[in-house]
Parts: sequence; C-alpha cells; structure tokens
Amino acid sequence: MKLGQLLAVCFVLALLTGCGELPATVSGKIMLDGAPLPNAHISFRPTSASGGTVAYGKSDASGNYRLNSGTAIGLTVGTYQVAISATEVPAVGEGGADPVPKLLTPAKYGEHTKSGFAAEVKAGSNKFDFELSSKP
Repeated sequence: MKLGQLLAVCFVLALLTGCGELPATVSGKIMLDGAPLPNAHISFRPTSASGGTVAYGKSDASGNYRLNSGTAIGLTVGTYQVAISATEVPAVGEGGADPVPKLLTPAKYGEHTKSGFAAEVKAGSNKFDFELSSKP
C-alpha cells in the first residue's frame, strides 16, 4: 500500500471513530416544580457493575444540559446513578462579607445514592429529563 493510500485510510478511520468522543451522548432537561431549572449541576456516576467514568454537565437558562466526561464528549455505555443540585449565590453582603450560597434543590437530589434517579445509557444519543420537587 502506498503512503498516500495509508494516510487516506487513517483519515477515514479517524473520522469514523470520532476523536475525543465516547460511544454515547446524554442530554435532557432538568425541571424543578414544573419549571426549567437553570444553572443546575448534574452528574452521572457509573454503578460498580457497569464501569465507565463520571460525566458532568450544567443546565442552561432553559434547563437543558449535555454531559461530558473530562475532555471527551459523552460517556460510556452502562448504568448510572444521577445527582442534581442547584445553588443561588446572593450578592456580596454588607461590610463585604462573603455571600452564603443557598441550596435551591433538596439535598437528597445532590447525592447519587439518595436522589432516586438512575439512567441506563445505551450507545448513540440518549435523552433523560429529570423532574425535581422542592418538597422534601
């Protein structure tokens, strides 16, 4: 095989494997009491049986999120526990005191083992929407 042909084959293989991408992408919407939840942090942690890496995301002003695993887009196929939390940081207090963040979501949602949320991620595009309640 000539060098030009070899380079062409390598280029095509690189396109097909998707440099920096994992086999599954995850996106969706986070709602709190029926309204979009902006600036919520969401993480998917693999169960011990499925392996994989932790993936993170943050919701936009409309509550939409997309997960990333470090420098890669997406995550590996498997079963995940999901944690979601959102805080509000008030303006600087009087006398320049550091503001204390206020948790907008019940604490249980911020713990993978207590949130009640799980996801079975399959190869390709996955969409998981989450509805949270402000009532404990």
